[in-house]
Amino acid sequence: MVPAYAVLLFSGGRLDVRHEAGEVVVDGFARFAAPARIGVLIRELRSAADGLLESKLADPGLDLAGSPATAAMHGLLETDGFD
Repeated sequence: MVPAYAVLLFSGGRLDVRHEAGEVVVDGFARFAAPARIGVLIRELRSAADGLLESKLADPGLDLAGSPATAAMHGLLETDGFD
């Protein structure tokens, strides 16, 4: 089993937020029931993660541990979105 947030954050597929249907679809086949607001936040977090990875490639010594995006991803993966 793979946690839902791991799929949503780290799959290589396209993330499609379907506002009216209340779902998020990854790569056209993995469907998750979620309010549009959550889908948009996940999409933005994925974009931030991509930016962090690009920065790390450009500067391998860069410390990403203090990044708000890293903290958000860690929190979601650790709790599966539950506090």
